[in-house]
Amino acid sequence: MSDNRWTKRATEWQPRIGKRSRGRQPLRWSDSIAKAGCDSQGKLVGVKVDIFVDAGHVATTMTFDVISMLDQGYYCPNWEVTMKQYKTNKPCAGPTRGPGQVPACMMIETILEHLVLEARQCPVMFRELNLFEENQKNLFGTTLTHCPLKKMWRRLCQLASVQSRLEAINKYNKANLWRKRGISMLASRYDMCYYPTGFPTHVSVFAHDGTVAVITSGVEMGQGLYMKVAQAVAYSLQIPLKLVKVRPNQNNVTPNPLWTGGSISSERCVASAMIACEKIKAQLQPFREKHSHADWKTLLQAAWEGNADLSAGGMHHYDGPHPDLYATFMAGVVETEVDVLTGESQIARVDLLGDFGESMNPTIDIGQVEGAFVMGLGAYLTEDVFYNKETGQLLSDGTWAEPKMRGCWFRGEQWRSMLGLGSSESGRKCGRG
Repeated sequence: MSDNRWTKRATEWQPRIGKRSRGRQPLRWSDSIAKAGCDSQGKLVGVKVDIFVDAGHVATTMTFDVISMLDQGYYCPNWEVTMKQYKTNKPCAGPTRGPGQVPACMMIETILEHLVLEARQCPVMFRELNLFEENQKNLFGTTLTHCPLKKMWRRLCQLASVQSRLEAINKYNKANLWRKRGISMLASRYDMCYYPTGFPTHVSVFAHDGTVAVITSGVEMGQGLYMKVAQAVAYSLQIPLKLVKVRPNQNNVTPNPLWTGGSISSERCVASAMIACEKIKAQLQPFREKHSHADWKTLLQAAWEGNADLSAGGMHHYDGPHPDLYATFMAGVVETEVDVLTGESQIARVDLLGDFGESMNPTIDIGQVEGAFVMGLGAYLTEDVFYNKETGQLLSDGTWAEPKMRGCWFRGEQWRSMLGLGSSESGRKCGRG
């Protein structure tokens, strides 16, 4: 890489703090010891970065996601990444949403931005040139057999009118001294990992009124897990959704579950519920053959009188050689405006495009995307915690006590979230969350 262009601008960066936590793991890094090289066309050749973690008084395992997701949506054939944890006088921080992905995204995007300046290329074109393509390997050596990222990028460029807006922003900035506008287009990847153990789910059918009660071990926390499970049960049993009710978690019914997180819980709970439904359908099959024209309640009454077991449990499990099963992809365009005198900023427009395969519930999935974007704004722009430098005592009351930047808001109705480019790989999955 001796003939390549390098980023050598020194910087120190500490990610902001996420919600519902005593703080993310603070990471400090300096790209004076992080190097990135590209060839004359702008394609990445290699990235070398050293990461230093302020772990508090106890070492943490929640930093593994930083390295595994450091490449995000960009392909580079050569990586050298080191990470060191340092014991300090602070309390250890608890992870929030995307505990490693949030700082990893900021790291690679900052490196790319510096490299764009050195290479004197358009940031949008530079990133498009380095997007992952099918059958390329990520940083951990996993082959991305399904990767529609470049198609998504080009489609979003067209839908969001990126080129014309770039030209308009350049004209605006030349004409205005104290207010400036900017536009950024980024890509991201999230690896879906099926870890051992599953999500036990129990389905009970009540013969007298035809209702169905479901108890699953996944925790509903606003991500729509219960709704997707109810949809899956209704679809599998071919009954109206109004007959299905998902009950609160009960460990005496569904013991030994996996933790709810990693964006895999909804789809695995759905898969477990459908396994249970298949067992119930097998119990109903003899009665369905005898009463081929019977409606749902009549069929259940016959099965009840025939001593059929109308309840069953199921647990989806994955026995593959590697937990990385597939990846999901996103692309986004954000336009902002800032008052250079006061620091007041506005988000003028947001366009997001996600690969969600055959979405079970587009309303939920779009809501998750929009919520994640807003949480990202909080993590990067407004949330922080402050400690006494001598004693390590926490000085701020929560992550919103002393926001780093004030006066950031959305303008008008300029918000678009889109699901698209369904694929056989991610489309065969059953949900998100």
